[in-house]
Amino acid sequence: KALGVKIVQLGRSNRWFEKIRKLVVLVSFAIKHKNSCKFDLIDIQSPPNSSQSLVINFIIKLLKTKTMVCFWGSDILNINKNEAEKVKRILNVCDIINLPTVAMKAAFEEFYGDEFNNKIFSASYGSLAFSQIDEIRKNSSKSHCKQHFGINPAKIVIAVGYNGKRVQQHILALKALNNLSSDIKQKICL
Repeated sequence: KALGVKIVQLGRSNRWFEKIRKLVVLVSFAIKHKNSCKFDLIDIQSPPNSSQSLVINFIIKLLKTKTMVCFWGSDILNINKNEAEKVKRILNVCDIINLPTVAMKAAFEEFYGDEFNNKIFSASYGSLAFSQIDEIRKNSSKSHCKQHFGINPAKIVIAVGYNGKRVQQHILALKALNNLSSDIKQKICL
């Protein structure tokens, strides 16, 4: 907020009242700012593949501001043809489409062919630390890493994701680990 960034989060909800409330907030925001030209760019993260896309289409046209659509994995990898048509409403009026991976670009092309090629860019969201991590991996053993992070060298290290999204099955992994005997759990660093 201090940098002048305004985030309007629609999110996904199965409750119609919540969907309508968020859309009203978004449309009100757009109408309030339509003549102010305060925005350099609208960045749509995870474009909606529902009727919300009609409202986003309207807002992009209303604000007349350069617009970027950024896909994350499931936004394009887990949709069907009908949902892809709804996303297309936004793609038709946006300026830039970010597809960070080769797999996402291939999935995108399955739905849209080369129709939006002039809008597609690839800005990967990686970590600047990858080269350092690679260097450490080359020059360090598991036991050295365990020592560095204060992990008992006899423990089995298990890493599980952080967000609990159903498709990534983190909860399933944690439940499976929970079913292990106490003796085995004592041997694990989670």
